[in-house]
Amino acid sequence: MFDKEFAGLGEAALLAAIGRAAREEAAAGARKLAAIAELVDCAVDEDDVRGGWVFDSWKNASAEIGAVLSVGQRRASGQMWIAVALRYRLPKVAALFYQGRLSARLVSEISWRTQLVTDEAVAVVDAGIAARADKWGPLSDAKLTAAIEAVIERHDPDAVRRAREVIRARDLHIGAHEDPLETAAIWGQ
Repeated sequence: MFDKEFAGLGEAALLAAIGRAAREEAAAGARKLAAIAELVDCAVDEDDVRGGWVFDSWKNASAEIGAVLSVGQRRASGQMWIAVALRYRLPKVAALFYQGRLSARLVSEISWRTQLVTDEAVAVVDAGIAARADKWGPLSDAKLTAAIEAVIERHDPDAVRRAREVIRARDLHIGAHEDPLETAAIWGQ
């Protein structure tokens, strides 16, 4: 099937098939994330006393999702964060994704870049990004980041600054290796 389905088609028909498949792939990805968001709503209780445990309801759900998707728990957790962001913070972007007009790459980058946008500004940022995002597919990673941050900066300039400050403030310290207890402390931010 793989090598025969498109045999005999002209270049224009092949390009149309490629575009159609890309839109279907994006729409399927949106449906997957919608199901993940629903599972998060059902399975993750933010008020659960186990929230501080090493293995809480979020990690349990991400382990289950990871098993279903054949990915690791951390990658599944990332998918959960994107799904929740689309559902509650970026519904206009989610609608474009659901229509197959945005790729998973774009949606992932948009959801991560908008994390620090305030609740008051997120609806305007969502609308601003949704108005432009379907033209961002061909952009390089650096240009995509700049385009997203330009919209964010227009409506919540502190969010871009906060993101840059968080990145600059990252550090990791490892204690002295001559520790008499034969342990090394590690801390970071």
